[in-house]
Amino acid sequence: RARLDRLLQSYWKPVFAYIRTGWRKSIEDSKDLTQSFFTHVLEKEFLTKVRPEGGSFRGYLKRSLKNFVIDQARATLAHGPKGNAILMDLGSSDLDRMESLASEESPERVYDREWFHELLQSVTARLQQWMEGHGKEAYFQVFSAYCLDPCEESPTYESVGKRFTLTASAVRHYLEYSRMLFRKFLKEKIRDYVVDDEEVERELREVTGE
Repeated sequence: RARLDRLLQSYWKPVFAYIRTGWRKSIEDSKDLTQSFFTHVLEKEFLTKVRPEGGSFRGYLKRSLKNFVIDQARATLAHGPKGNAILMDLGSSDLDRMESLASEESPERVYDREWFHELLQSVTARLQQWMEGHGKEAYFQVFSAYCLDPCEESPTYESVGKRFTLTASAVRHYLEYSRMLFRKFLKEKIRDYVVDDEEVERELREVTGE
């Protein structure tokens, strides 16, 4: 059950984004529908219907969400979540990002994009925690500056090296190590919700574009 709760937590924002930007619901209605969807998932024998040959869990949940919203549109939405529903607060940055997608992408694409965003954030946080716990804060700083920093549009080994008094060769080494570890953590995160290593590789290609 704890594993299921962690899994659904990671899908809360993608589901909210799908409803909010795809179905043009208000923020509060989107929260209510998201809450109701996860209550539905937790109360029904939802996972017993998942089959490996049917594709990824991400895709299965997306199809189930579409059917759920259609069903809810035909019925009166029950007021007030019950049971073991999962609650999550959304910051202004989350809402701004979702709103910016509303007019340019399909709800399915918004769902996938938001899921990718949550996945990468989670793995980045784990990488930072691991690096700091193993005395490699400088490695994460270089990784963040080169791969995550929006202030520098096209960083180079030399430009990042100047920021941290490192040679270009050292920056290259730090990045190779960090990327290797990031990919390892990413695969472990994906493996937590798929059935086999082949599915891990398929999801990994979706995330990385490889």
